[in-house]
Amino acid sequence: MRLPGHLTSSGNGLFGALHVGSTLDRDGELVRIEGDEAVSHLEGEAIENGTYVLTESGTALYTKKGETTAKEYMLFASGSSSSRTYFCTEIDENEGTYHGDDWSVLILDGYEVSATYIDARGVRYSGNYTILKEGYVKFTSSALSAPLVVTIDTQTGKYAPVTEQYILDGSGSKLLAWVDYTQTQITLPVSVTEIGANAFQNMRSLVSITMPGVTSIGAGAFYYCTALETVVANKLTSVGASAFAYCVSLAEISEEKIETIGTQGFYGCVSLTELNLAAIRTIGDYAFLQALTLKNVTIGSAVEKIGKNAFAYANANGEEGTVLTVTFLGTTVPEFGEEIFKEVAALEIVVADEATKTAFAAALEAYAEYIVVASAAAAA
Repeated sequence: MRLPGHLTSSGNGLFGALHVGSTLDRDGELVRIEGDEAVSHLEGEAIENGTYVLTESGTALYTKKGETTAKEYMLFASGSSSSRTYFCTEIDENEGTYHGDDWSVLILDGYEVSATYIDARGVRYSGNYTILKEGYVKFTSSALSAPLVVTIDTQTGKYAPVTEQYILDGSGSKLLAWVDYTQTQITLPVSVTEIGANAFQNMRSLVSITMPGVTSIGAGAFYYCTALETVVANKLTSVGASAFAYCVSLAEISEEKIETIGTQGFYGCVSLTELNLAAIRTIGDYAFLQALTLKNVTIGSAVEKIGKNAFAYANANGEEGTVLTVTFLGTTVPEFGEEIFKEVAALEIVVADEATKTAFAAALEAYAEYIVVASAAAAA
């Protein structure tokens, strides 16, 4: 299979060739393209998210960063000796490629690759392509107010804007991308159980969202949704890295069943004041860094790890005399990262009893003076 198809120019605008990227020259070697010229051969060199090596049999081996096993891709060429288009097709057909009139580039599903979009007026936009699923591509650019999501005909290469409000994966349970960026309030069907990476990224009109079936939210899903105030998701258990980063208006979220929060999950959420993390197991590094008005956090007994700087600078904007109170319901000391309460204006760590206080004081030496037993905290 080819995924998605060969792109052709049309009067309705086109996806332009990559201006900085990777391609194959006429001799079948990987080169880097800058402008219209191949400036260096890159066989065996890291490109985008991994390393390509060409084989004598005409296939390409691709090793993703952080992995040791290579995947094999077949290469096809068409056209004259003076003008060729190379196609890459993965042999195991789990992932695909994206190519244009005079270039070819390997793209792993869900990864962004730098590229250029040319609209109907001939205006060029620099940004990134992401393959959502077969036949669907999302283009994002800082110069565009919303992502451009299009369907691709894998046989002809022609494309058109999607008519759907949102794009789901093949199972119908994972939301890959939201299309209409003008909406302020959204309610998803209960059949949607997962929000994909970057699905609502930079949707600055969104004020509230209800997700009755969602259990997992991917990395960057609501990144920079600056107007988002309320998230209702009563089944939510997993929050990915930077999922709500810079959601500066976020004041309410259904957090009671969340078990894992990724790195920078709520970074810069300056409107959060209360958190009941009753089911939490893991809080990633910088998860609530710069949650400037945070006052009360309850952490359940199942917690296993809290990453470095997890609550750094929390309550830094608190009113005079206010305290960030963090209550641990369990008696087992979790793994603590470095400086988890760095630069907190005023801090109180509440634990169940004297024995737990001693154990926590040993694990949190820098904050030992702020640890109190629950009964004493209540009396105060």
